[in-house]
This record gives sequence, C-alpha cells and structure tokens, in this order.
Amino acid sequence: MDERRSGPNRGVPPTILTMLVLYRWKRLSGGMIKTIFFALPIRKKNIYIYYNMEDKVVKPGLYAYQFRVDLPIDSGLTKVVEFCQKYNVKHYIIGAEVSSLGKPHFQCILWFESKINTSKLRNWWKGKTAKTEQPVSLTSAKKIKNLAKYAMKDKNFTTNLTKEELKLIGKWSPKVKAAEWSQLLDDYAKKFHEQNDETDLYYDQAYQSNHNNERLFAFLSYMLDFYKCNDKRPSRATLQYLAWKHGHMTNNYLIQKWF
Repeated sequence: MDERRSGPNRGVPPTILTMLVLYRWKRLSGGMIKTIFFALPIRKKNIYIYYNMEDKVVKPGLYAYQFRVDLPIDSGLTKVVEFCQKYNVKHYIIGAEVSSLGKPHFQCILWFESKINTSKLRNWWKGKTAKTEQPVSLTSAKKIKNLAKYAMKDKNFTTNLTKEELKLIGKWSPKVKAAEWSQLLDDYAKKFHEQNDETDLYYDQAYQSNHNNERLFAFLSYMLDFYKCNDKRPSRATLQYLAWKHGHMTNNYLIQKWF
C-alpha cells in the first residue's frame, strides 16, 4: 500500500487511518481499490482516496474509463481515433450523438491495459475541441455495462468489441433513463472526494466567495457543472440530498433549510 500523510495525522499509525477510510468507503462496489494514499491539506481537512476501477464484466483485467468530448460529428471521429491510437487504447466504444440542445459530442467508454493519468490525457485535447464550458471529461468507469449501453444508445457508434461482447452488454432502455441519471449523479458525487486539479479549482472559487461553507459550496458548484455538461436542469432537492448523503451538509444545516 502506497501511503502519504501530512498535517495533524502524521503521528497516527497507518493501520488506524486505513481502517477509518475503508469503513467510510465500504460501500464501493463494481471495482477493485488498487491504490490508497492519504492527503490531509490544512485548509481542506478531508481524506482523499485515489482508486482505479478494473473491469470484471466486459474486458476482465483491463481498466475502463468514461470519456466525453465536444467535437463536430462529421470530423470528430478521426480526432478521437487519433487520441485512442496515441495513448494505446486497447478497446473502445465511440458513440456520436447530439444533445437536446443541439450540442454535438462523442460519448465513449475506453479500456486501457493499465491505469492512466487522466489529467495528462485531458490536456492533450487543449485547443482541439469545441469551445464549450467543459469540453472534455475523462474519469474511471464504475457502471461499465450501463455506460457502454449509453454510448451505443443512438446506434451511431464505432467499436472493436466482438459481437459476443456487445451481446453481453445489452441494449439501452429508455425506461430506466431516470434511474440511470440518478446513479450517474451519485457516482459523480462520490468522485468529489478524489483530490485533483479540478476539485482544487472548485475549492479555490468557493473559498473566495464563502469562507464559512467552503466545502459545501465547492461540492454544489462541482455538481452544477456536471448538470450543465450533460444538458440537465438542476434539481434543488436532489442537490441537497446528495450534499447531505455524501457528508457536505450536516443534519442541522439541512433542517434549517427545510423549516
């Protein structure tokens, strides 16, 4: 286990810290925790866990990632394939679609032989995408079959999976769309605990505007951007529930908002 500790917990035995974090994250499922290390910044006072999801369903032993990029449909596929070749993507489903607001983009699931540096791969797209608010998303995939179904839902996709593997994945069902979106929101909310450049920006913005509720405001801003990039109307009730469920809002604070 690779551990890095700093701040007030420097003297705490690693075994105790490990037990505390694993207890909090005991509900993680659908993947394997490959690497755990601890970072305790003075201002953020959070414990962060880094993990990579190994596929156990479609391509066992490979690492699956969700990938979305805003590009024109007619010329974008060539650029996505170039990206896959450059970074040695082993298997892929590249789905082309246009959102309800008319935004063309590619929704993909990519399989790599080993875990990747997502920040480095996202940086490759600088200057190559459409000029939208958040043109690139690349994160570890959890609900792998569901993500694969979604990438193929418009039947306008490219893949190097076999017919047997595609049959194993199944087809997207519009009837479960609401439930799938709810799960995607919950999965994305969990990833806020990962320490990376993106969440650092949310903390910095929240710190400048609201010192008392920095953590809550950073989380809400993070979630609102996810709504925006998926062309969804945000729900106040859902945001309150997610903030409360994932520890960014206390019981007392939530009660004060209700009554």
